[in-house]
Formats: sequence, structure tokens, C-alpha cells
Amino acid sequence: IDFPDRWAVLQSKAWEGSEEQRAAVRKDWIEPWGDRRQDLVFIGKDLKDDAIQALLDRCLLTDEEMAMGSDGWKAVFGDALLDHMDDSSDEDEE
Repeated sequence: IDFPDRWAVLQSKAWEGSEEQRAAVRKDWIEPWGDRRQDLVFIGKDLKDDAIQALLDRCLLTDEEMAMGSDGWKAVFGDALLDHMDDSSDEDEE
């Protein structure tokens, strides 16, 4: 899909609203990604919020790991998607 501007939000001239509404949109703006983000939502009864938060926190990269960038991550951790694709192609040959 080809667009004249980045697909992050509507062009500012298309946005109508109060300054308060505009500020609410801008609060989640982070360069260079704009307002793009992902939210993970858990819905259920009697969820253990602290346990879920602790588990997710253990998945986060450290500052040192984050600084390595994607090439460093591939060198240290491998490429799980590509490694898995290689494994599945071996299974097809059997």
C-alpha cells in the first residue's frame, strides 16, 4: 500500500478536536514510531495480576541486551523464526 505520509496517524489537518484531545493523542507519541504500539490484554476471573506482571517482566531485555540491536540479538540468541523454519523443512524431507 502506497501512502504519501507515514502510516502512523491521520494527517494533522484531518484531526479535529480540542487541544485536550490532541494532547491525549500526543502523550503516546514516540519517535520514530509515532503512536504505533501493541497492548496485551488479559481477561478472566481471579487473575493473578502480580504473577502475570512478574512473568512478563522476566521477558524484557536488559539495557545491555537492548543496546545490541537486531544483529547482536541474532548473533547471541539466534533467529528463532528462521531456526524453526529450518527445522520444519527438515521434517518435510523425512
